[in-house]
Amino acid sequence: MTDEELVDEHRAGRADAFDRLVERYRAPAYRFCYRMLGNHHEAEDASQEAFVRTFTGLARFRREAPFRSWLFHILANVCLTWRRSMRDKPGAFATDPPAERQPAPIELDEFQKQLQAAIQRLPDKQRLTLILRVDENCGFEEIARILDITPLAARVNLSLARRNLRETMPPHLLEPCR
Repeated sequence: MTDEELVDEHRAGRADAFDRLVERYRAPAYRFCYRMLGNHHEAEDASQEAFVRTFTGLARFRREAPFRSWLFHILANVCLTWRRSMRDKPGAFATDPPAERQPAPIELDEFQKQLQAAIQRLPDKQRLTLILRVDENCGFEEIARILDITPLAARVNLSLARRNLRETMPPHLLEPCR
C-alpha cells in the first residue's frame, strides 16, 4: 500500500494503518534525527515525538505534498526545536556513535568524528538541506517542500553547506578526499 492509502485507511478507522506507516519510516526518521542531533537518545526521543505529532495531525494532512515530505517537515521542526532547547544545556551537542556502527580504521574514524562535528556546527537550514539531500536522497523540489523554501534556495543551502564543511574541516583530513 502507498503512504496515502495508509493515511486513508487510518482515517477510515483501521488502527493498524498508522502502525504500518511508523514501521515504514521508523529507521529513516531515527537516522534523520540522529544526523540532526548527533545523539542516540535524543534522536530516539525526537523521532518518537515527531510520530506523535504526525498521529495527532493526520486529520489535517491535505496531500499538497507527499506524506514522506510532510513527515520530514515535522521531523525537521521537532529537531530544530530540540536543538534550540539543547543550546542552553552544558555538553548539549556531544555526539555518540550509533549502536550498529562497525569499527573503522583510525584515519576514517577521525574523519567521521570531525565531519559529524562540522555538520553539527552548520546553520540549521544548511544542515537540514545537506542531510535531506545526502542521507535521505531527496530531490531539491522535495527539500523545498519540507523546509518551506524554493528549490533554488535548497540548492544554495547545499552549496553553502558543502563550502562551509570544506572550510571548517582540518586540511590534513581532506587530503585523501581530493
